[in-house]
Formats: sequence, structure tokens, C-alpha cells
Amino acid sequence: MNNDPKIFVMGDLHGAYKALIECLKRAHFDYENDTLIQLGDVVDGNPQVYECVEELMKIKNLIAIKGNHDAWFQKFLENDFHPQLWNYGGIATLESYLNHCQPLGKIIKTAKGIKPL
Repeated sequence: MNNDPKIFVMGDLHGAYKALIECLKRAHFDYENDTLIQLGDVVDGNPQVYECVEELMKIKNLIAIKGNHDAWFQKFLENDFHPQLWNYGGIATLESYLNHCQPLGKIIKTAKGIKPL
């Protein structure tokens, strides 16, 4: 079997974690040696966006290109609401991350400029 590093190209995951895992498995993708070029649109559509992002982050040689859905979600995170976000699976993306949030507990307001001890 040839162990030379290979280059794979994938796009439009849209939160389809099971499909991502199945593709990598069938390709015998080597997380340490192979390269994955992700052509964008990791977010929106399916409810496992968080899992997709976490899995992609495990890949040593990942080249990620921002897709239009990824750009819309980035604008949302930067408090620049993009109306198309909600039309194309933005809610599923948010819910994917909310499932992994920890409660904050008590929040203490302090005066601006006071440095913590």
C-alpha cells in the first residue's frame, strides 16, 4: 500500500457530520499526513455543525476556504446580522453550538477599569 501523503477536496458539508466521517473513512484519510482542502460551507443546514468543525480541527493539514454560508455566520457572530442566515439553516448552526455551551452561573458586574485580583 502506498503511504505517500494524499490531497483530498471536499465542500458543502452544511453540518453533515456523519457524511464527513463516512467520506474520510472510505478514503482512508490520514489525519497526520494527508491534506484536506475544504471548499467552504461547513455551517448551516444540518444540526451537527459543531461536530464537523471539531473534526476538521483534528486534521493537521487542513486548508479551509470560507464559503458564503460561513461568511454569513461570521457576520452574525460579529453582531452584523445577515438576513439570509436564517433562511438557509442558521438556526441549526446556532443550536449545534448551544448544545455544547456551559451555563455561566452568577455574573458580577464591575466598574470599568477595575483590574481583577
